[in-house]
Amino acid sequence: MTTQYRGSAITGRLLRLLAACTLWWAAGTACAQAVYTGGDIPAGWNLYFTDIDQDSYGDPNGGYLFPDAAPPSRVWAPWGNDPDDGDVKKWPLARAREGRVIALDIVDLGKDLGTRITAAREIGATVAWIELRWNQVDPGYGQISAATLAQVKTAATALQAAGIQVALSMDAIDGTALAVPTDLSARITAGTLGLGAKEVTDRAIYALSQLKAQLGSNGVTLVRLGRYADLHFATQPNVAFWTGVHGYLQTVGAYLHASWGSTVKVGLGVTHTGLTTEPTRAVFAAVNAAADVVITSFAPYNALQDPRKLRGMVETLLAARNGKPLVVWPLVFASSTSAASTEMRQSQMLRAFFDTWDAYADVMPLVLFSRLDDLSTGSPWFDSIGLRSSAGKPKAAFHTLRNMAFERGWWTLPLPAQRKFHMGFTQAPYDAPPTQAEQNAVADWIDGKIAQHGDLLSVHLDGGIPWTEALNDGFTTLEPPYANSVLNSWRNYAARRKSGQKLLLSINPLGIPRNLLAPYWGIGQGFTYDAAYNRIPDGVVADSEHRMPPAPFDTANFDDPAVKMAFLKYAIRAISWFNPDYLCIGIEVSATEVVSEDAYRRWLDLHKFVYTQLKAIPQFSKIKIFVSISATTYMADEYAGLVMDNAAESGTPYKYDEMPAGIRPRLIAGVKDLLPYVDILALSVYPHYGKYNAYTMPASAYDALFTNLKAAGLTDTKPLAVTESGYTADPYMLLGQTLFAGTADKQDRHMKLMLYELSKLPNPVDFVVNFQVRDSDMQWKRMNDATPGALFVEFYQYFRDIGLYDGDGNTRPSLDTWKSYFNLPIVPTNQ
Repeated sequence: MTTQYRGSAITGRLLRLLAACTLWWAAGTACAQAVYTGGDIPAGWNLYFTDIDQDSYGDPNGGYLFPDAAPPSRVWAPWGNDPDDGDVKKWPLARAREGRVIALDIVDLGKDLGTRITAAREIGATVAWIELRWNQVDPGYGQISAATLAQVKTAATALQAAGIQVALSMDAIDGTALAVPTDLSARITAGTLGLGAKEVTDRAIYALSQLKAQLGSNGVTLVRLGRYADLHFATQPNVAFWTGVHGYLQTVGAYLHASWGSTVKVGLGVTHTGLTTEPTRAVFAAVNAAADVVITSFAPYNALQDPRKLRGMVETLLAARNGKPLVVWPLVFASSTSAASTEMRQSQMLRAFFDTWDAYADVMPLVLFSRLDDLSTGSPWFDSIGLRSSAGKPKAAFHTLRNMAFERGWWTLPLPAQRKFHMGFTQAPYDAPPTQAEQNAVADWIDGKIAQHGDLLSVHLDGGIPWTEALNDGFTTLEPPYANSVLNSWRNYAARRKSGQKLLLSINPLGIPRNLLAPYWGIGQGFTYDAAYNRIPDGVVADSEHRMPPAPFDTANFDDPAVKMAFLKYAIRAISWFNPDYLCIGIEVSATEVVSEDAYRRWLDLHKFVYTQLKAIPQFSKIKIFVSISATTYMADEYAGLVMDNAAESGTPYKYDEMPAGIRPRLIAGVKDLLPYVDILALSVYPHYGKYNAYTMPASAYDALFTNLKAAGLTDTKPLAVTESGYTADPYMLLGQTLFAGTADKQDRHMKLMLYELSKLPNPVDFVVNFQVRDSDMQWKRMNDATPGALFVEFYQYFRDIGLYDGDGNTRPSLDTWKSYFNLPIVPTNQ
């Protein structure tokens, strides 16, 4: 991994460019045409904000118009809510979920809910809307609709099985029209029968009792008794009618509380305009005195283009609630350019809404987001209000809603009935004390926890190769002809393997950076790195890892015959010694291609040779052989579908050095060429590094990852695995200027998300490894000049705080999540 400098020179240059309002970026990226000063945004254009401190939150002061569907480079953010865009230590903090409820419009009566339930749960929805008009249930006297009741029962049964409650609407008013049974409609319209009359409320209560029978034991959290009721004021402006509405709400509400439960909330829906402007504001202030909650829709048609103005509009709604909780039902934003919007703006509005909801969480208990999928009405506005297309393809807004909810702790996804993968750890020590007794105590603690919480052991050998000895090995002795440091290490690792543990063995011909040949392991001179990561001999000769490669390996390329033969022989010796179930013969090989396509192609030639030779040896036939790639390399932000459908070109990659144009297609082509030569596509997963630097942990990360890997040729039958993973549970500063804002809660969310996403895939998944059992704070503090360069002491912070136990040995929430999967019965899918 490498870091990106963010210093005063960058800031100064950026500000000068901004002042000129002419920002040109690499490879044909569009420039900002104008500073946004308000008013209509040109069709198809978007508003972006400068992100100088690179925390993915933009400066709210000002905004710039772009024709780009997504931010054109990393210095632009889609939302301006950073309290100080010049300070990496200041960013907007999301408010925890607390008692708030996300509801979602996913039910179309008479249609199978299908995958919509899964989508709702991934968003964090715990309530779904069953939408009815009263005259759908009771068209006329004695005509209760059996078909409607059956449809309600089918939907309620599916929702109950998924643990999703119901928000029910049985609307008596539907905008400008009444939605009451036909035998009541004419008299109510004529004013000879009030909605609050006993004849009317008895009929409504009977219809609701029929619905209750179909809903069964599934919880109903909210009942709405009218939709867009303020629109009916033009038809019925007389006081008597609205007095009747108040009585209807009061009487039917009392029935619902008595028969459906005291926790059921009852209200009448109005539009945001009707709630906040006269003459209807005063009318509904009186009517809502009989309601438990004030229900308002919030669906700005085309009047809201700047997302920063949304908060003011919501605060106007809050001012009209008269002390009652405010329920937004539904919340709707369009995405069509024909509706004066874009997919980006729909996403931005959701971000702006969540910021506002955080500020007023105590008085906004429930928001119903509408819709999950686009409609097909012929109206550009209605047909683009979905979070997904009508075919179920997620828009940016779907990912935004999921990310916003996930960040705040909405997690409603159940555990699978069984796990399909082994789970384990490396034996990475949390300390390197000076005495053998202390070292043994560290090893015993680690080994005990691995046995307690895992069924797989990972031996991760990434410090070098005994190049000379391996090349000259004639296999004339059972014991490899390696230096004592190699043999002692191998003996130690092998002796610590417990009976019954699956074994993952990782060896690596790649150095750090990954375009270099691995260092030498044996007696030789150590090295440090200069600022360009070139190895500089340090004059200290020792028997150890991380030695300068001797000739001819000091100038060899990956595809040199001597390298091929030495690494093959080393792999054979390692297999014979450790007898692994899984063999990884290249670690994070995608990083090689990022630095140099030529180096990757030379490495791929080496890999094909070694893989083919090992697979031809009969006694190794049951060992699964593969390499790992960096999962973060193939992740992208939530706008991965906006630039173009071709995943190779869309979305902003997580890693800074992979953002320039042309790198992502090259990386996908590299995986395509690799896939025939691996038994498993293995992932190294450290998503706290890169674009978000642990400021946030997006739930949509894996969507882009697997979309990109499928673009590279990954099929549903190709086995996957995670050779190493982690997420920092503590914050740290890198080189004194780049903040990684980790927390234990974010680490736990990473664990939940990773294990869930792997479990739901159709692919077999062989194993998952969390790299460290316990944080290595103590070991990191011991690092000194013996470490290969001060930069690497900084570099190791990436891995210092990724344990499921902290540095003092205390458990973290992520351990509970890990155990919840580990305790499931295992049914391997690829053994």
